[in-house]
Amino acid sequence: MDGKIKKYLKYGIYLIIFILGFYGYRTNEKNKNEIDISDFTKIVENYKNISKEKIVLEKSLDLTGDGNIETVFIIEKKDKCFFRVAYLDKGQFKYTEELPAPVERQEIIFNDFDKDGIVEIIISGYKKDKIGYGVYKFSKGEIKNIFEESMSQCC
Repeated sequence: MDGKIKKYLKYGIYLIIFILGFYGYRTNEKNKNEIDISDFTKIVENYKNISKEKIVLEKSLDLTGDGNIETVFIIEKKDKCFFRVAYLDKGQFKYTEELPAPVERQEIIFNDFDKDGIVEIIISGYKKDKIGYGVYKFSKGEIKNIFEESMSQCC
């Protein structure tokens, strides 16, 4: 009986260590890309001050894993929409080129699909009954097109 108790106790300790390790990992993952509200506010306020276009949607996150916040804006110009990334680089506000975005029901989704530490940006939306979406990466001040489907029909 004494051997069985030791065996169960040993497995119980392993289980507790595993659970605590998993909890620590999940907590770290949740905190890894949390945004600093002050940087987010600075980026949004600066963009609103320099841009005459209507901001349709904005979303912020540390996209590159470097501890700095980047903000993705979808903006409206006349009857078209575009998106771009705004970020701080050594205290300077920087902006990527504008790329086409859907004109209705836009969404910005962040997910690190390939688990490389650089978060992919998914832009999706509609134009009338046409749906389009694209997957992009922001790296070194540039947006890289990974994949697009029907974006030309909804932009």
